[in-house]
Amino acid sequence: MRIITTIAAFVFTLAPLAFADDHTEGITLNPPDKLEWKDGPPSLPKGAKIAVLEGDPSKEGPFVFRVKAPDGYRIPPHAHPKMERVTILSGTFNIGMGEKFDQKATKAMSAGTYGFWEPHMAHFVWIKGETVAQFHGIGPWQIKYVNPADDPRNATSRPADDARNAASRRTIEFTDDSLATVKKNIAEGVAVLVDVRSEDEWKQGHLDGSIFVPVDSLRKPSLAPEKLEKTLPPKSEKKILYTFCVVGMRAKQAALILENQGYTVRALKPGYAELVKAGFRPADE
Repeated sequence: MRIITTIAAFVFTLAPLAFADDHTEGITLNPPDKLEWKDGPPSLPKGAKIAVLEGDPSKEGPFVFRVKAPDGYRIPPHAHPKMERVTILSGTFNIGMGEKFDQKATKAMSAGTYGFWEPHMAHFVWIKGETVAQFHGIGPWQIKYVNPADDPRNATSRPADDARNAASRRTIEFTDDSLATVKKNIAEGVAVLVDVRSEDEWKQGHLDGSIFVPVDSLRKPSLAPEKLEKTLPPKSEKKILYTFCVVGMRAKQAALILENQGYTVRALKPGYAELVKAGFRPADE
């Protein structure tokens, strides 16, 4: 079976989506600053945004749409019945083939990459840095997850999900604390660093004294507050949790979830590499 480098399709079981265009004398224009982004369809994990430029992906006929996904966003193994055609506009899509998610087995596609691949091929994706990709093809599109438990459409609302769901409806800004202030607060014992990157990233290098709480574990429906309490400082101590990742998006996502769990959290924009340059010591030194 021929494989052409590309990225994972964002395929639709559509709720109403945003169509952004400007009709002028038979010409349809879609300026990037006028696109209306809306939440992705229920067939995709929460966090993605979509803007439809042409057609309707849920119906027969040609379509063009863009997807914006945050740093750390993932789509579990899945497949589609038709060819995918994708152009990366910004950020990085990491794509892997197979029925099991393996971050080490992915290929990175940076801005400017165009790719396509054959129908019915199981694949998965993870995002590095906020990423925008443009998809075009002939609808309708469908998605089938290898593991039905990964399908967001099969999710049921549970009390344990309350903090995670509340976080998805809110936004949080990066802290104004300087790195000098962060160092001072840590030295005085009133703050700790919380690394929310992936396990692979953590194993490649992490900061001395940092606490590992991957954001993926916080997003899970099975998030258990009692497990967090065993990992993080007691809430009664009111220590500041400084979350960090690579470019900041996962840090903000994790900060929202932890804040809704009752912790005092501040998201750092500087990522692991920047923190090392600023004098925060790696654990292996």
